[in-house]
Amino acid sequence: MAQHEYMLVMTANIGLALMLLLYLLHGVWLICRSRSATGMAALLAAYFIAAILVKLTLPSLKLWALYLPLMHFYAVIGIASALWALSSSRWTCHRRHNPAEGYKLEAYYHAHLAVHSGIILASLKNPEILAAYLLLPSLMVLLIYAAYRVLLAEAKHSGQTHWSIFVLLAITSPILLNLAHQLLVPLSYMLGRP
Repeated sequence: MAQHEYMLVMTANIGLALMLLLYLLHGVWLICRSRSATGMAALLAAYFIAAILVKLTLPSLKLWALYLPLMHFYAVIGIASALWALSSSRWTCHRRHNPAEGYKLEAYYHAHLAVHSGIILASLKNPEILAAYLLLPSLMVLLIYAAYRVLLAEAKHSGQTHWSIFVLLAITSPILLNLAHQLLVPLSYMLGRP
């Protein structure tokens, strides 16, 4: 029985690690394929900002400053989306629009920006959301990917991201993350008991 549980846990861990790896590869591929100099520069700058932040907060772990941003790649893309939005987005009265960028890159960065802005604002009131953000990377990947698919469908339909969908994603993201955290933590304790 213990061997069966061990194999189940190992399979789940490998699956979660593969999901994070595929997320990282998909993000890098999407940004490079867009051939957006702004998008690529934002990604590189965000990686170095994340590495510096890790180095400042965890000075005793020398090489982790290079590796930890890859494990939490969604945080790197969150920083990149903020840099990208500051450098290339413009607001109109109804929509966010990036005239020089493709709609896939626009949807990708807008999804990260919406989810991260909602989680940052919600974590000011409830620090458990920030803990879930850091400790459940696979859940964050699923949440961001769902937001990306919603914005991608909107961008294909209208060519731009409507601000109301952006705000709705920013509001619902921390709620969904907190709900999943409340469900998964007791479940993990139950499964971890001998």
